[in-house]
Amino acid sequence: MLQYNQIWRFPPILDLNNYFLTGSIWPEFGNLKKLHYLDLKCNNLSGNIPENLSGMTSIETLDLSRNDLSGAIPLSLVNLSFLSKFNVAYNQLYGTIPTGGQFETFPNSSFEGNLGLCSGELSFPFPISNQFPQVVSPSKSIWGEIIVKMSFGM
Repeated sequence: MLQYNQIWRFPPILDLNNYFLTGSIWPEFGNLKKLHYLDLKCNNLSGNIPENLSGMTSIETLDLSRNDLSGAIPLSLVNLSFLSKFNVAYNQLYGTIPTGGQFETFPNSSFEGNLGLCSGELSFPFPISNQFPQVVSPSKSIWGEIIVKMSFGM
C-alpha cells in the first residue's frame, strides 16, 4: 500500500472555498501544472472562467460553484484528461456545455443553477432555477425527533 511518508508526496491542493474572494479568477492559476485540487466555491468571484485553466494539466478536482461567474465554459477544459470532479453550479454561465473528454462523465448537478447553460444534445437550458436549494435547519428537525423518541421511551 502506498504511504505518504514525506510531506512532498501529498498531492498539491489549493482550497480557497468561503474565503470571501472577489474579482475574477486569476488566469495565472493555469500555470499550476502540478496542482491536483482547486476549490474556489462559495466566494464572490465574477467574470469569465479563464481559458488558461486548461494549463493545469494534473488537475483532478475543479470546483467553481456558487460564485457569480458568467460567460461560457471554455472549450479548452475538455483537454484536462485527469479531471474527475468539475462543478460550476449556481453561477451565471451560459452557452453550450462542452462535450468530449471528461465532460461526458460529469453529472447534471455540476451545471445546475445556470439558466443560460444547455447541453449539446438539448436545444433548451436545464430546467433548474438560479435559487439555492432550501435547507431545513437540522437543529429543529433533530430536536423534534429526539423529543418524540424520548417521550415514547419514557
